[in-house]
Amino acid sequence: MAKKDSAGPQVITANRLDDGVVVYFATDKDAVQWVEKIADASILIGDALNAALVRAEQTVAANEVVDVYPIPVDEAKHPQSRREAVRAAGPTIAYGAP
Repeated sequence: MAKKDSAGPQVITANRLDDGVVVYFATDKDAVQWVEKIADASILIGDALNAALVRAEQTVAANEVVDVYPIPVDEAKHPQSRREAVRAAGPTIAYGAP
């Protein structure tokens, strides 16, 4: 994984492999967790972001998640792009809807 250089806060996102749900990287001491709510994600900057990306990629290798990447957020963890705001809000239609 290439280093991501950004001065602003970011969170790491991915999709859980077994069900495709959007998840976010969170750390609790040394444990890595993937949480479903962006509000529970860890805000990362600089070297902490790069270290977290390495740890996140390890969960890709363990077949837990796919498509790991960082996204810019504000201090309240609101995504800065429309695409990521939609992903964070959840599906726009109910599964199996006609």
